[in-house]
Amino acid sequence: MNILTSNAHFRQRVVKKSFKVGVTEASKYYRISRQAIYEWRAKYDGKSWKSLVDKSHRPHHHPNEHTPEEKQMILRLYPYHKDDMIMLWDALRKRGYKRSYTSSEQHFLFFRKSVTHH
Repeated sequence: MNILTSNAHFRQRVVKKSFKVGVTEASKYYRISRQAIYEWRAKYDGKSWKSLVDKSHRPHHHPNEHTPEEKQMILRLYPYHKDDMIMLWDALRKRGYKRSYTSSEQHFLFFRKSVTHH
């Protein structure tokens, strides 16, 4: 049993105890905040400990990543300007690319690696 499942089993015990004796008594018994117990009770489906497993905290995307349109534009122009990133950036700017060169430089290097390795 890994840490996520053992945490979920513990939470299930706490939630069940809180239904029997109340949230305040359960929080004193397990030394858990009342707010945490209320959050777990809201998540609990009443049947399975699996409903109490933590969800991922990983973001779905990076806030500064290129949009699909920007990626397509870069991939379309990259073969013509692969030796000079400033020329690539300038060609992209002429076609509506809004990012500065310094913020784009790391992305261009990533594309250089990904295009040459595929």
